[in-house]
Amino acid sequence: MNIQAKQFSFNGVDALTEKQLAEHYKIYTKYVNKTNETMNALSGQSDFGQPDNTYSTVRGLKVGEAYAFDAVKLHEYYFGNLNKQNSKCEGKVLDMINSQFGSYANFEKKFKDVAHSVRGWAVLSYDKTLKNLHICGLDAHDKGVIVDSTPLMVVDVYEHAYFMDYGQDTTTYINKVMMNVDWKVANDRLSKVVATEAAFV
Repeated sequence: MNIQAKQFSFNGVDALTEKQLAEHYKIYTKYVNKTNETMNALSGQSDFGQPDNTYSTVRGLKVGEAYAFDAVKLHEYYFGNLNKQNSKCEGKVLDMINSQFGSYANFEKKFKDVAHSVRGWAVLSYDKTLKNLHICGLDAHDKGVIVDSTPLMVVDVYEHAYFMDYGQDTTTYINKVMMNVDWKVANDRLSKVVATEAAFV
């Protein structure tokens, strides 16, 4: 069963131009296609030859599958939380931020520091083990992911996310995109994961 590329409305985004977002979306669709390609190859074969942890057909497919599928999911989280209309952090997410970081300003500084320190993604996630928030820094789609945590707010810091608009000015991009985070979406994601946990208690 193939996954399908989702559609996103960027009407509420003013941190990035329409052209930048359109080109970025094309990259996302390529990852959707590669995810389907690797999954179909894996499900369509029963014998991949001799397995090996340095190089083998099955290793290449599984590494490619994880990289592409993580890329799809991270882009969907990122595109999904881009909207300036709900850019004021509030609700349960803000309560947890204030409790853990002391203030939103403290959290924002730490999040931006992480975003400047990695090559791929900065992610505010809810950790299901610790029942708290965690700022993750990913150097690649499949490197730095914390298992059993749910992304609430995601920022893409790969150069392809901003280079057309900002060149090498990562600081301005991060500052502006943080003013285009839809915190209602983040709260909805938190509510969903907490409700799911409660259902299994």
